[in-house]
Amino acid sequence: MTHRIVADFKCTVGEGPIWHPDHKKLYWTDILEGKLFWYEPSTGQSQLYYEGRIVGGFTLQADSSLLLFMDKGTVAVCDNGQLTRTIVDSIPAEIEQRFNDLTADPEGRVYAGTMPFKNVEKRSGRLYRFNCDGSYSVVLEEVGIPNGMAFSLDRKFFFFIDSLDNIVWKFNYKQETGEISNRQAFLEFDQNEGSADGMTIDSKGNLWIAMAMGWKVVQYGPDGKLKRSIKLPARFVSSLTFGGKDLSQLFVTTGRLPEGEELGSAAGTLISLNPGPIGLPEFRSKIRI
Repeated sequence: MTHRIVADFKCTVGEGPIWHPDHKKLYWTDILEGKLFWYEPSTGQSQLYYEGRIVGGFTLQADSSLLLFMDKGTVAVCDNGQLTRTIVDSIPAEIEQRFNDLTADPEGRVYAGTMPFKNVEKRSGRLYRFNCDGSYSVVLEEVGIPNGMAFSLDRKFFFFIDSLDNIVWKFNYKQETGEISNRQAFLEFDQNEGSADGMTIDSKGNLWIAMAMGWKVVQYGPDGKLKRSIKLPARFVSSLTFGGKDLSQLFVTTGRLPEGEELGSAAGTLISLNPGPIGLPEFRSKIRI
């Protein structure tokens, strides 16, 4: 399948792409460098949007601003490239850790995972649920590397990747309360395939997964069967989302790790594909709005 490199900021860990329908731009983060970028398909232009502390991931707020999840458990609002308001100053249990991936749910809550800066084998990460009033609680302990998250089309299930397990976990999900329960392994990957990282869902209920260190993205049907594997010229394929006109483009972020190994010609870039399926709009967070 033909791919295009649409932006090259040589990201160390490009991650967390989100299509912003109001701005008609694709935003993504370079986690370890504390930077956010945007790409505008209509003009082909791309630009640095924010630079500061680590940004593990972010959501699109209902008022069009971005909600950044940073190091030390900090959660802050970013508008026009500037931090305008702090929602959570810090979380004591996360002072030595950082956020890594997250998603808003249909009600505007946010599920956000944390992980240690080093020694992920300790499994000291957690999965939090942030409620719209700004309160939060831990919904999953002993997380290794929290990554892709998605909700099934019928909103009855929540999918969550722990890359240390190399498993897509499936939970029952109650939209009314945000409760997740009944954890089951939905997809299990062999380390030879790479490490399951970012994830998104399309309008047919297919899961698309970025395979870090695997040089590819994969598509699985709602039945858990592999439908497609798309090779890319980047070893560290980190995350992906649909965007652009009619949500028909698949944008893929990549990184430049691990150092000293073959990385590929597209390492650290933003890649665009046209795989055929149409994506779904991101749920918007409503934390303290």
